[in-house]
Amino acid sequence: MLCKQQVDDDLERAATLMALYEIRAKLKDQDNSRNLSKLREKIAALHAKQVQGEKKDGDGGRMKISYPKNS
Repeated sequence: MLCKQQVDDDLERAATLMALYEIRAKLKDQDNSRNLSKLREKIAALHAKQVQGEKKDGDGGRMKISYPKNS
């Protein structure tokens, strides 16, 4: 009977661990989603800033290329 009790306890611990790992995985996915959202916001802000700078310079969408000066 002691052996059966020990097996039951081990099974219960294993089930608890599996549930904890599932929760951990879900939290990681949520965190990754939040990080991706933040990155998308930063990229959009940088793009808007770049477009605004191009409008100020009057380039109308042309890319600026700078070359190093020869000494």
